[in-house]
Amino acid sequence: MFPSLDYTLSFHIGLMARLQSKRKGASDERVGDLLVAAFRRWEQAAEALDAGTESEDMQAVGMRCRECLIAFVRSAARPGMVPTGDVAPKGADFIHWSELIADAVAAGSRMAEVRGYLKASARTTWQMAAWLTHSANAIRYDGMLVVDATYAVLNAYGAALLRYDRPTADRCLRCNSVKIRIVDDAEFDSGSAIVCESCGAIEDATEAVKDSD
Repeated sequence: MFPSLDYTLSFHIGLMARLQSKRKGASDERVGDLLVAAFRRWEQAAEALDAGTESEDMQAVGMRCRECLIAFVRSAARPGMVPTGDVAPKGADFIHWSELIADAVAAGSRMAEVRGYLKASARTTWQMAAWLTHSANAIRYDGMLVVDATYAVLNAYGAALLRYDRPTADRCLRCNSVKIRIVDDAEFDSGSAIVCESCGAIEDATEAVKDSD
């Protein structure tokens, strides 16, 4: 994705940490499928940054990041996220859709900090991308900042969507460990199970959620 060493180094530590985290479960793939259009546009923005040499190239990077964020909300937004009686935002209204998505995927008082972070990061990143798009004196650092911020928004919302689309207990019901993963298992009514990598316990994913409430 990054032909030169320059931009690759900025991602090395974070990317390696993610690869080494060994996250497992079919739900990771499903969220990835959901956001494939957004991540494809993000890759295009990163490639444009790596190849860019002039301010005009950095402005184009900002535009690609805006397109990436719009692709995200178009993929993640659902009619049920709009409060009853309200009019749904237009498809390209990233700010309002990102707020509605955050309200849905991080609902409740316990998730208030997560919800606030999602909304703040989405709004700030959108404004930064808009600024870069119109910045006639943009430099490479500006483009890198916006590309990184866009990537962070996709990852943060992706994690929240993962939890929202496939809710599960946060800890093993037997040993209280957080080292758990979701696997497809036809033996359970829900079609999926929670496997604890600490004690080996296997629980029906749906029942585990009920028991942890």
